[in-house]
Amino acid sequence: MRISLQGKSIYTYLAGALLVLAVCSTVLISWNNSAEENSASRVIHMILHTSHQSVSRWEERQREIVETWALMPEIRHAATELARASHGSVQALFSHPLQDQLRGWLEPYYRSQGYLGYFIVNRDYLNIASMRNENLARKNLLAPSLETYLADAFRTGQSFVTVP
Repeated sequence: MRISLQGKSIYTYLAGALLVLAVCSTVLISWNNSAEENSASRVIHMILHTSHQSVSRWEERQREIVETWALMPEIRHAATELARASHGSVQALFSHPLQDQLRGWLEPYYRSQGYLGYFIVNRDYLNIASMRNENLARKNLLAPSLETYLADAFRTGQSFVTVP
């Protein structure tokens, strides 16, 4: 038995309806996937933007702390004197009384911030002050990878902050 609607079989209409349903489903699925991708992209961009702002604020705060230290008259005097002493003997740098004074002044600050220590570096990239004597009169470990930044810091007279 064959059902016919004006000369066409019902199967032709069913095939046409299935084709329309398949096309509509494909379009809707594609649109939904695109909407989900856009939503995920917006969320990822928001997370990246928030993270970038947090890192920028953290860096600003660290720079402010170090610049505060660098502007303290006692620390400026000690850095100047130790820079002069670094041109003499290594022993003069090790035994300079300002090493202990600097450590005493800076310890409360860097401990409160969770830092492990500090360096004061001269223009030859040698550590002229540090929390540990074994770091003194040695080329700063960061100097090879940060030489451009250190050179800019010396040229402009600014403090230089690295990630702890």
